[in-house]
Amino acid sequence: MDVQLLRQGDVLTGGRLFFQREEFLSVVKEESDLRVVPSRDLPDAEQVSLLPTVESDLAVITQSCDVVKPDIESVLLAPVFPLETGGTVPCAEALPETRRNEIRRHRITWAFHLPEIAGAEGKNYPDSFVDLRIACTLTKEVLSSLDLARKLRDSEREDFRRFLFNLFGRPAIPDDVVAAIKPVANTARDSTIHKHLHSVWIDITGLTLRLLVVLHQPDDKVHRKLQKAGEKAAAMTTGYEVKLDIKIKDSTRLCDVEGLTRFGWDNLSFGQPDDAGSTDLEL
Repeated sequence: MDVQLLRQGDVLTGGRLFFQREEFLSVVKEESDLRVVPSRDLPDAEQVSLLPTVESDLAVITQSCDVVKPDIESVLLAPVFPLETGGTVPCAEALPETRRNEIRRHRITWAFHLPEIAGAEGKNYPDSFVDLRIACTLTKEVLSSLDLARKLRDSEREDFRRFLFNLFGRPAIPDDVVAAIKPVANTARDSTIHKHLHSVWIDITGLTLRLLVVLHQPDDKVHRKLQKAGEKAAAMTTGYEVKLDIKIKDSTRLCDVEGLTRFGWDNLSFGQPDDAGSTDLEL
């Protein structure tokens, strides 16, 4: 397989994912097998033990632009497991059906859903998920010996990029702030409201908590519901002064979001709406 054709989110088959236990601090390569050596016993060859592995398909986590750069020798990967079996992750039990449905609805922060489609060479790729709780890097030389199992559609690739951003780039929001935001978040997550949302932004300065909700288009009904939720949040919260601003995308400028942090619903542990769409703010 030509590694130069790989893009973020593509799924490979025929490989193994390697991960390191905490008690091991040094990794060496010996006779084409990855092995782990406790640092305190590094000179003693008898102490060498195999690095634990997971047999699975592998999804590319590294950004597409870095995958094709010749000076970057390795690629970050995460395991892909069929939803039907729930996976064989060493640190987790098989997923119950309720959890599988949550993954399909994008409500689990660490699991990106890959619906069943016709994969490479006309073979159907099963209903699966990328498990982002564990990951490893493999060299491009190793990847070239693997087979391409599934390429993401453009819309799926964009969703995957956004999913990674929400998981690894989300701000740390204290529990008391989550409680203050909850009335607005619950209203905004309603499917009749969420489709009107473009993005949501937050800032905490001292005891002032500011929320900025950006709508695609003006809508008096949506505006009233969000405003009412903001008033409820302000009335319920004693630790912060809650300020809610509602703006329209076309009239929002960079100065309006200066100092604010954009966040998704996963940041509040509420999961994502079923019809979650793009929330990139283009100003």
